[in-house]
Parts: sequence; C-alpha cells; structure tokens
Amino acid sequence: MKGWKVVFQLVLAITLLGLAVYFVQQQQFELERIVDLLAHADKGMVSIGLIFTAILIGSHAALYFFSFRAIEKEVTYWELIDLFLKRNVISVLLPAGGFTSLSFFNKGLKNKGLTAEQIYLASYLYATIGLISVVIVGIPFIGIMYFVGHLDYTLLIGMVVLILFLIVLILLFYSVWKQKWLYNYLVNKSPKLEQSINRIVEEKFMLKPLLWALLASIMIEIIGVIHMYISLEAIGVQPDIVACILAYIAMIILLLASPFLRGMGAIEVSMTFILMKYGYTASEAAASTLLFRFFEFWVLLVLGMIAIAIDRVRFFVA
Repeated sequence: MKGWKVVFQLVLAITLLGLAVYFVQQQQFELERIVDLLAHADKGMVSIGLIFTAILIGSHAALYFFSFRAIEKEVTYWELIDLFLKRNVISVLLPAGGFTSLSFFNKGLKNKGLTAEQIYLASYLYATIGLISVVIVGIPFIGIMYFVGHLDYTLLIGMVVLILFLIVLILLFYSVWKQKWLYNYLVNKSPKLEQSINRIVEEKFMLKPLLWALLASIMIEIIGVIHMYISLEAIGVQPDIVACILAYIAMIILLLASPFLRGMGAIEVSMTFILMKYGYTASEAAASTLLFRFFEFWVLLVLGMIAIAIDRVRFFVA
C-alpha cells in the first residue's frame, strides 16, 4: 500500500510540474511585459506595493491561524505562511483550485498532531470566510453604484451568483453538522465516511476567532484595492478609487468562477475594460492591470514555488 502511495505522489508531482511548465510558457509574454513595466514604473510605489504584498501574505496566514483557533487548534504563523504559499501554487494548476488545493500539504500539520478532519474543517472555514468577506465588501459598494447610476449589471449578476453559491455552501455544511439529509446521504453512500464525518461534527467552534478570521479576510480585500490604487499611481496616472474597487471585485468574481488557471487572460481583459470605462487609456489600463497582477499573483506564485522547492529538497535530503 505504501509503495502505491509513493507512486501516486510521484505521478502527481510530475503532472503538476508539467502543468507548471505549460503555465509559465503560456504566460511568457505577460512576464516579459511585467519586467519591462517594472523598469519604467515608479520605484517608490513599487516598493510600497511589495510591502503590501507582504502584509497580504501575513493576512492570509492570519485567516488560516484564526480558522484553526476557531476549532481550538494552534498552528504557528510561519507554518501557515508556508502552507498558504504552497497551496496557492496548487490552486493555479488545478481545476477549481481555490477549493481543491485545500487538500494539499497537510503532512506537516498532521505531524503536529492535527487530524485530517481538523485540517479539512479549518481549511473549509478559511475558504468560506474568504467568500463572506468578498460579499461584505462588495454589497455596500454595489448598492452605492446603483443609487448613483453607475452600476455594472455584469458585476451585479456575478455577485448574486457568488451569494447563492455561498448560501449553498453554508447550507450543505449545516446539513452535515446537524446530521440531516446530506449527512444521511453521505453515510448511506459510503459507510466508511461516517467515522470521519462524526469527528468533524463533534468539533466545537469558538466565535471570537471566527470574527478575527473575518477581519483578516476583509483586510485581504482592502489590500487588493490598495494594490490596484498603487498600480495606477506607479505608472504615473491619477488613481480613481471607484475604478479600483470595481476592477478588484470583478477580478475576484472571475477568479472564483474560473475552472482552470485562476482566470488567466479573462481577468486581465476584464480589469482593463473596467479601467477604460473610467477614462484610462488602453495602455494605462493594461499596464496598471499587469502591475496589479505582479503584486497579487506573480510574487505569491514565485514565493510558493520556492517554498515547494525547499520542501522537496528537505524530503530528498532526509
């Protein structure tokens, strides 16, 4: 059994490596443009943007930290920074990566004494609270846009779909937690799951850490808007806070809706289009979008790849 597990891990590693190579090849043109853009952008603003990227990573770690605290489990910040960065890489390569990546890189947590059920439950809280924060930030802004007559109905539809998805996600969890229809269905379908599900159901939740987790998640959204603002400032144009918020919300909705490669291509086009609607030229909108993706995507991806590489080196050395 152990031999088959090693073979599976090897096949999975080779597959993910192949996907990573394909991904980088597909994005080579964007990477070249980003390098050129960084050479001409305001260095001070780029430095500030990178500082906020560091805060962004810390906020994701805080979201994980309080998600684990909510079920009365302690994990160090450094371990959670490492977990976030590595899972972020996987989320780019796998379909529905925002959720499927949550099942990866759990060995270190298990070595700390956490069970698989506790890890999955905390990861579920991490993902769900992340969606809730998007709704909390997005709904008031969409309401304001409606009353001032500048509402983008495509964005509204996306937000409605996100809210419906979030409601379904919460109802499904509630059904399992209260041992209702979904619990009965899963147990009847696979009796082996009953013990694992019962361990999840028996976990107790603490409210205060959940509120702190929500605050950390809202901070992630705020940093996203700040990154968009900094990106416009860095290329020498006057930022429009409304355009920054709209572009960021559109990016998040596309990110969640994309089945593969985290919406690459569609996100850039959508954000560029929104910025152009607010008076920016095509070149200004495209340049600021690329810089935004550098802060929010490429830096995290590179750091995650480094973290995975270090992890693999330790594995082979050991």
